[in-house]
Amino acid sequence: MLTRVLVNCVICLFFASGCSSDDQVKPLKPIRVATGNWEPLVGQNLPHNGPLAEMMSTILVDLGYVPEFKYYDWPMIEIHLKTGHPSLAFPFIKSKARIDNGFQFSDPLHTFDYVLFYHKNRENEFKSIKSLSDIVDKKLKIGRIRGYAKLSDIPDDTVYTEVSDAGSGFQRLRTNNEESNDNKIDLLLESKTIGLGILESHAIARDINDFAYLGHNGNKNLISKVSLRIMLGPKLDHAVLKKINTAINDHKEFFDNLRAKAVPSNQDIAYLKAPSDKDIHGYFTANQNSAKFIIPRNSKALIIKWNGSFIEYDTHEKKKNMSTPDRSQVKLLNGPFKGRVIWVNNQHIELAQKLP
Repeated sequence: MLTRVLVNCVICLFFASGCSSDDQVKPLKPIRVATGNWEPLVGQNLPHNGPLAEMMSTILVDLGYVPEFKYYDWPMIEIHLKTGHPSLAFPFIKSKARIDNGFQFSDPLHTFDYVLFYHKNRENEFKSIKSLSDIVDKKLKIGRIRGYAKLSDIPDDTVYTEVSDAGSGFQRLRTNNEESNDNKIDLLLESKTIGLGILESHAIARDINDFAYLGHNGNKNLISKVSLRIMLGPKLDHAVLKKINTAINDHKEFFDNLRAKAVPSNQDIAYLKAPSDKDIHGYFTANQNSAKFIIPRNSKALIIKWNGSFIEYDTHEKKKNMSTPDRSQVKLLNGPFKGRVIWVNNQHIELAQKLP
């Protein structure tokens, strides 16, 4: 009887010690995080919600949380954040107005150029602008997307006119002479990278060469370097901010790699095509005579370097130098030669369809 009691006590002690809360893996707590669609930085259609969202996930896991990203229109985020539901948001620019409203800001996640786009039909007029203060003096109107921070050098509300999105902002730049004084904008405030990406995409049916931005000629006084940060609601414990900043600094190398993803690639994707009775040959150099590969049809490739015949139009119709074949350099993305960088004849290159 005594033996049985002792055995039961040992079993109870084993389970009591083995099942203690200190020895268990604690589940991550869910936390809602407010953000908005702003590709290629963050977006519902991007892998892992975009590189800045990956940063956010890494930081919060360090703090014992798993994020649930909630997408809002940008102006609504500050309204929700002030109530405490949710209590975190990103990516936001630190500004005096937001600090005055009680918001706190982390160390930078990403830095970019904040620029003012314009239509080139006013190129001569804008050549006289040497600093952002000239914009105020000339009584020019800046189109500002709802929820965007103002330029630190131009905090005056009277300078800005609200626009719904960058696409409509570019359209209004084109038609500024037709607009009434209330709706007219002379300049559009946007990230340089994102603005140029929109002009290159199908989002706006306008030629990218119709537009430019102040400072494109090298005047850095017209370009604002700003940082995107995590914004904390006024009701959140200030001690959390220190932990967030520690996590940002702890993952510097990983975050640098994610920042590189935040800059969209300008390289084109193509498929290599040929009739059924023709082979697609690959060459080590642009001028090589004998082929080194036979590449499968419909291979996917990244364009590394376009041949000059695509870029330079010969107005005199000079006879081509046959010793220099018309080839472009590509990196194969699939098939038996995946990862190889080679040269292929231009007639085999068919650009991939980028539209959805």
